[in-house]
Amino acid sequence: MAQVDERCDAEVVRTQSLGMRALNGDEIYALVLRVVVDGQIGREVEIGSPVPLAAMPLLRPGTTLPALRHSDGNDTALLLDWETAIANGVGHV
Repeated sequence: MAQVDERCDAEVVRTQSLGMRALNGDEIYALVLRVVVDGQIGREVEIGSPVPLAAMPLLRPGTTLPALRHSDGNDTALLLDWETAIANGVGHV
C-alpha cells in the first residue's frame, strides 16, 4: 500500500545548529519537536533539517510549524513546510 502524507503540527521544543550546511547553503539544525496530529497528545521526536535563513526567527521554543508526516505514524520521516511557515509568519506560538 502506498504511503500517504498527512498534515500535522510540529511544536519546537529545542534546536541546535549542527555546524553544517546543506548543498543549497541552508544551515542544518538538530530539532526536537512535539508532533501533534488532529489535536491528539503530542509525541516528541528528534530530526535533522536544513533551515532556510528566512525561517530562523521561527526556531523559538513553543512555535508551531506546519509539517507533513507519513500516515504510518513514522514521525521521524517528518517534512517541515518551511515555505508555508515563512509565508504565513507561523501565526501561533
